[in-house]
Amino acid sequence: MVITTNKSHKKSSPETNEDIISNFPHELLIKILSMPPSFEANQTRILSNRWKNLYAFLPNLSFVIPYYLTLEQTNKFYDFVDQTLAIRGDVPIQSFYLNCEYKCDYDRVYDLLCTLVGHFRLQQLVLIFPNDRFKVRFCWDLFRTCDTLVELTLDGYFVLDVPEYEVLFPCLKKISLVSLMYSGDHSLTNLVSGCPVLDELSVERNFDRMVTFKVSSVSLKTLRITFTKFIFGDYKVAVDAPNLEYLYVYDNMTNHYSFTNSLSLIEADIHHDAETIPEIIPFLSSAKTLKLTCHASWDLDLENVHGLNLPMFPNLVRLVTGWGLNMLPVLLNNIPNLEHITFLYVIFNDSFLKSIRDIENLEYKKEVHSLLMRLSSGQRVHRVDKVSHDSVLVKQSQVNSKGLSLVWAIDIEKVNKQSMQVIHVWDILQGTANLQQLTRRINKFYKRYSDKELNYCKVKHYDGNLEVPKIWSKVDEQENLSNLMASMSLVKEAGSIASSSSGAAQAIWRPKVKF
Repeated sequence: MVITTNKSHKKSSPETNEDIISNFPHELLIKILSMPPSFEANQTRILSNRWKNLYAFLPNLSFVIPYYLTLEQTNKFYDFVDQTLAIRGDVPIQSFYLNCEYKCDYDRVYDLLCTLVGHFRLQQLVLIFPNDRFKVRFCWDLFRTCDTLVELTLDGYFVLDVPEYEVLFPCLKKISLVSLMYSGDHSLTNLVSGCPVLDELSVERNFDRMVTFKVSSVSLKTLRITFTKFIFGDYKVAVDAPNLEYLYVYDNMTNHYSFTNSLSLIEADIHHDAETIPEIIPFLSSAKTLKLTCHASWDLDLENVHGLNLPMFPNLVRLVTGWGLNMLPVLLNNIPNLEHITFLYVIFNDSFLKSIRDIENLEYKKEVHSLLMRLSSGQRVHRVDKVSHDSVLVKQSQVNSKGLSLVWAIDIEKVNKQSMQVIHVWDILQGTANLQQLTRRINKFYKRYSDKELNYCKVKHYDGNLEVPKIWSKVDEQENLSNLMASMSLVKEAGSIASSSSGAAQAIWRPKVKF
């Protein structure tokens, strides 16, 4: 259907291009504009006067102030935001995104916050401020009476000073804090304590003046701590969250950790240095899924494993770790119900885990361990036999002269938007009686793989004489092209609308693009 801006409203016929959609009810048009990517939805502003202000009624609004605006243009932009809200009237806003990273009038932002909280029953709020270390004022008293706000994201090097109130955000369930400055250790503590139903907290730290990261919450179930900078000092983390179910820690700066004695963890993802890991591990024993890596994994080996004080993990069924394979015997002893284990570049099938436990001969176990160390280090040349010509992927390596062999294959693991080759260890066999049955099982497993994934498994990558894993970055070229085209949008010289996320109207000013 062709959409035109004909002013005549004749009956539709095959010979005419009548603007039928513009005659739809207002609510239906808003519903339609909320479905496609917001960039496409915002382009409809140029169709006619009927479409010009529809973006103001979308459930998600987003505004970005470019860095190149003059002071006068910046003031006009804030006027534009105020006018948008005035057009909207009293229609509630689901999500509001404001990025004033380069040009920020704090007084007008404060007034805007008061308007959003007081009139629009806001549910999600994202604020990005400049890196100017300015102490931002918040309308705390208004937030205390806001019974709709459930998600809050604050980003930027502004100073957050949170007063001590019994309740700050009565309905807030999710907080994300990115690169903030804190007036003291009390700010984060007061913020979390003032959210009685808080479910999820994410904190990305930088140079933030906070020495002790202290969180206390009975309702908290998800905690993400990201301290990527290598900063030296006596930094501490203290978490009192007895109902915590998911814990993510990527930390390069904290020296000491303490947790509530009884955690309800289901899943944990920990990346820290070898010195701090022993303080964290004892509190993870209830987890069902666990990922443990550290900056210097080679520091964690059998020579100092007793310093880890490794507890029993009665519930753990899946473990991913960057520790060396020489930790395998200790881990198996402390994880009785383990079903799946992945070392760095090595996956163990549940059949292998069962077989290795069933081997009573200690020397045989040592020989299996030695072979695994050689395979994982890339020493595979002249030590591997293909099972058959029909199974290119399945390999068999002899453990010893007593007929014990290891059956394995190259597999693909997807980690952090990357496809990475790993060794998938399937089982240990005594003799060849069960070899063909296992081979059929493995081949059936790989039938669900695409041709591209199978080709990834077959690629051989060498570092000198050692065969090493190949890693592919997952890049969606079509999405990149779409984003590029979106950035070169058809705009008016005074201003335009661009996109940020699905269903959101994002206002951004940029000069006219010519080709």
